[in-house]
Amino acid sequence: MGTVVYRKGRPKPWLVQIKHKGQPAYSRSFELKETAERYEREEERKWDARGLPATAREQEKTTVGDLVSRYLDKISPTKAGYPVEKLVLEKFL
Repeated sequence: MGTVVYRKGRPKPWLVQIKHKGQPAYSRSFELKETAERYEREEERKWDARGLPATAREQEKTTVGDLVSRYLDKISPTKAGYPVEKLVLEKFL
């Protein structure tokens, strides 16, 4: 979840704070409010698109096999070397 905060008297007064349950928080400062809001929306969109487990405990349960399978289904088909990569990853699994 992202938050945009105004900090008076700073060179870059707009602070974006991104926090997600089970993950470390991170922040970034901006000179313009519009830029800060755009950054916050983009980071949230990226987070939603990643499809990562919500908490660190859930991440511990995710196996390498799960990650490789997801990669094989979503990313690998868009590559030029997909047939070879598919064979290698299937052998790996």
